Amino acid sequence: MGLDFYIANSIDDINQNMTSVELSEEVQEYIYKNTKYINIDLKCINELDPYGDTIIEHDKIEQLLFVFKTLVDNSFFKHCENNNEVEESIENLISLLNESLIRKEKVIAIGD
Repeated sequence: MGLDFYIANSIDDINQNMTSVELSEEVQEYIYKNTKYINIDLKCINELDPYGDTIIEHDKIEQLLFVFKTLVDNSFFKHCENNNEVEESIENLISLLNESLIRKEKVIAIGD
């Protein structure tokens, strides 16, 4: 179950023409299985509902930014299958999270 992230203040604000970033089920599983190899709290990722919709407030956006930046900075995904694509996807997610803070908007994570 992948998650699609959008910059929006509510689920009703999302439309087909908006840019989104996907966090695939495989990447979520890789993060979950390899948490023992990095010393950071991944609770903010694990709390995202892979089957439903999650409205992410500013404080959680900042937590997610810290976690994803730390994972990239520590080469966490280097052993992940298709690691270049995964890192590009994570970098896109980091950009989306940053943009939401600049625009003072929330992020909506839509589960499958």
